Amino acid sequence: TRYDERLITINTLLKSNDNDEMKRINEKLNIHIKQYSELCRKLCKCKIIYASAGFEAIEEDKFDYIGINKYFNKKNINHYEKEVINISKKGKIIITEFGCPTYKNGWIYGGNAWYIARMRKVERSEDEQAKSIKFMLAKLYSLPIEGFLLYTFFEPKNNSLFPNWSAESYGIMEFQSNNSLKPKKVCKIIREINLKDKLIK
Repeated sequence: TRYDERLITINTLLKSNDNDEMKRINEKLNIHIKQYSELCRKLCKCKIIYASAGFEAIEEDKFDYIGINKYFNKKNINHYEKEVINISKKGKIIITEFGCPTYKNGWIYGGNAWYIARMRKVERSEDEQAKSIKFMLAKLYSLPIEGFLLYTFFEPKNNSLFPNWSAESYGIMEFQSNNSLKPKKVCKIIREINLKDKLIK
C-alpha cells in the first residue's frame, strides 16, 4: 500500500543518516503542526495531542500533551522506563502507540514487526502476544504518564493479501473470513488487568 511504501522510504532515509534531509522534513512538519494545531484549538476548543514517531523533532509546546509512539523492542527493553521518564520532564506524556504482533519473538522488532513478518516466515502465536502485552502493561502502569493507547483493536481486511497477515497483525481481535471478529487470548489478559485496577466494571 502507499502507507507501507512511505514507511519503507522513511526507514531507508533513517538508515542513510541523511541528517540534512531529516532536518528539512521536520521543518516542514512543524510548519503544518503550527497551522493545524491553531485551527484545531479554534474549531474544537479542546486539548490536543500529536502522536509523534521517534524520528520526528516536533515543537511540543504547541500541544497539551507530549504524544509519543513508543514500542517496546529488543534495543530499548532494558531502558524503556528511563527514556519515558526523561521525556516526562518536558511535560505530560501519553504513549500514543504501543503493541505487539501475533507471532513468536515479534515484540523484539517493536513497530517494525509487521514488516519483518512480510520478509520472512514467522510462527503465529497468540500466547506470545498475550504474554508480551501483559509485560508491557505492567511497565506502563508503573510510569509517570497520563495514559497509553494499545495498537490496535483489529487490522483491516486488506492485510489478508499478505501470507503472514494473521501473524503480523497487532490487533487484539482476529478478523474472520466471514467478516466477524474473534477475541484473541490477549483480550482476557487486558480485561483481567482492567478489572484488577477497577478501570472497568
